[in-house]
Amino acid sequence: MRLTDWFGSFSLLAQALVLYLLIVNALTFLLFGLDKLKSATPGASRIRERTLWLGMAFGGSAGALFAMHVFRHKTQKTSFQAVMIVILLLQIALLFFLLRLSSTPRPSSF
Repeated sequence: MRLTDWFGSFSLLAQALVLYLLIVNALTFLLFGLDKLKSATPGASRIRERTLWLGMAFGGSAGALFAMHVFRHKTQKTSFQAVMIVILLLQIALLFFLLRLSSTPRPSSF
């Protein structure tokens, strides 16, 4: 089975969600990389932590975690990681809620 056949088997909403998550994770990854690059340049304007957190909050958590590992960036800053953990926990809770909601039996209509 080709990738296009597999991806095409999903609903349009699922396809849009997958594409959105791929894009937001790639952008978040790039933001972390750019901030790491700017951190090595004295006097360069850095990317605000709030911007990095927003990238994570809008679905870019996987990209952020991967960037932190690849670039070894923001791995020692406890205050940054505390907010990151809160964002991840909220996303996990939302995911479980949505999965549970989608598996709840609906009353049959007459």
